[in-house]
Amino acid sequence: HRRDAVGRRVIAKLRPSAPENPADRVDRDLDVLAALDSLPQRMRQVCVLHYLQDQSVRDIALTLGIGTGTVKTQLHRSRIALARRLGG
Repeated sequence: HRRDAVGRRVIAKLRPSAPENPADRVDRDLDVLAALDSLPQRMRQVCVLHYLQDQSVRDIALTLGIGTGTVKTQLHRSRIALARRLGG
């Protein structure tokens, strides 16, 4: 029974999901951009560099001239602020 349950879960995960409405995606992207814009400048910089530019914590620290601990703290605080702003 366990093997069958695992197989069903795997199949369910591999099954393609329903196509997303492009308008819903645009609305969600605009919400995220507005939430980013509401952050203080340093938090916004760190978020953009890390999540949108895919830079490492070390690279961000070097780019902004701050410590890696500061980058990690800013990422943590910005995730909390964005979650509150975006409702989750």
